[in-house]
Parts: sequence; C-alpha cells; structure tokens
Amino acid sequence: MRSCTIGLLAIAALAGPGVARAVTYPAYTLLSGQVDQAVVSNQCYIARGSSDFLRNGAANRAFVTIQEMVANGYELNGHMILVFTSTTAGTAHFNLAGAYPSNIQVAPFSGYSQTYAPTTKSLRAQFTINFAGCTLPVSGVYTSP
Repeated sequence: MRSCTIGLLAIAALAGPGVARAVTYPAYTLLSGQVDQAVVSNQCYIARGSSDFLRNGAANRAFVTIQEMVANGYELNGHMILVFTSTTAGTAHFNLAGAYPSNIQVAPFSGYSQTYAPTTKSLRAQFTINFAGCTLPVSGVYTSP
C-alpha cells in the first residue's frame, strides 16, 4: 500500500465521531518517535528530540509529548493535549503549565495533517501552534509496534 495522506496528526479517521476510520492506523496505540527541530527565535522553538503520540480513536483528542519546547520564553516541556474542533484545527492544552499566562496554557493550533505509511508502520503528524507572538511548526515521525 502507498502512503496515504489522511489530512497529529487518518484526520478524518481519527478526529471525530461519525467519520470513517482508517484501517491502517493503530488506534489507541502509543507511538514513539521524535519531533523535528523548529527555531523561530531563542524564545520560541522546539528542539529535536524524543516524542510520543496517541490518538484516542474516534474521539477528538491527541496526546503528544515533546522534550523541549519554549513559547514566548515559557518552557512547555512534557505533555500537550490537542483538542480538535475540526479535522485540521483546535486548541493545544498544556496542563502542567498552571503558573503560566492563560494564552500559553491554551493556544490554538491549525494546519493539522498526518500521513501513515503502512509498509514502515510510520506516522508523520504536523501542525502549527499559534501562540501570540510565537507561531511554532510541529512535525513528528512516530512508529507503531
């Protein structure tokens, strides 16, 4: 089978109830991989490093870990929850950043797409987090067992 763009991260297959589900993507499976480096400035960047990814099947959430991410000077290392309001956009929630301003704790994301290659069992998810004054492109490659 060829790689198929389903357009974190099978968008239509995973974004919401009532949408057709891709048969090739392993739902409810924690995928390990890495995110690409993205540097906007020294106050707005993602360092290349280990990352985990999980979509919860037909529901509207994805869970992503990123080792090193900074937005407007705030460290957002660790867990991020993507809550989809459409197949390509929604809000990114950083629950462990409780002492940070609300526009850092929750920021809109857009441009979500993912490509799954069944022969290599690899998933590429990409999206952009739109912090005020810091637009971070996120791109990761994950492999299923």
